[in-house]
Amino acid sequence: MSSYTREICKLTDNQIVFPIKDYENIGDSLSSINYNFKALEVYTCNFEYSANNIWNPLYSAFTQNSAIWENLVNNVQTNSSCWQETYNTVKTLSAYWLKPVSLIYPYPFNIDGSEEDIINVVSVWINETIPVATTSCRNFVVGQQLFVFTPQYSQVNKIFSQEANLGTKTIEVEYTVNCIGRGTRGGVKTVNVDLGNQRIDISAADQFISNFAGLKFVVNPQGTSWIYDSALY
Repeated sequence: MSSYTREICKLTDNQIVFPIKDYENIGDSLSSINYNFKALEVYTCNFEYSANNIWNPLYSAFTQNSAIWENLVNNVQTNSSCWQETYNTVKTLSAYWLKPVSLIYPYPFNIDGSEEDIINVVSVWINETIPVATTSCRNFVVGQQLFVFTPQYSQVNKIFSQEANLGTKTIEVEYTVNCIGRGTRGGVKTVNVDLGNQRIDISAADQFISNFAGLKFVVNPQGTSWIYDSALY
């Protein structure tokens, strides 16, 4: 029996076989043949065990539930249009679920002013101050609401009065007269005037915030600017 170094072939991390050389004597290769047959038997046994305990139950489960899965696929195909419609609806209306943005217009209006003029002024102001979109980005989407509260002032004319007792005042009056044949002559005459109580009235405009109006704006359908929608109150 010849002497040589036996080589080992690894099929997997857990299985090994001994190769049989073409030039190896039959007597020397008998142990390798027996080992390889034993390994084949173990591998076959493991495969049969896997088939009986893993793959067969899996196949049975698949066979038993195939009708359910087929119905599920059919339901998905049947209702896909409804789900697509729901998706489109949610996508379209999602902006309406956003919280409204609230602002206070900083410049009061006269309470007797035209509502149309107020809307026009505020509309220009919000589109300049917080534009819906610029050349580089979009700040708000269609469906966003904007509440603008405008202060309104009233005006009344108030009369402020003050009285004072001035009493008697002496007034000196200088005079010059012509006398026929005698030229001119002059003098000073003193007069006592009783002024008594005197009252002074001053009229002044008094302005004050008396009311707040609420205006609702929304993004236009093109998504480019704010437009007036309605009055909040």
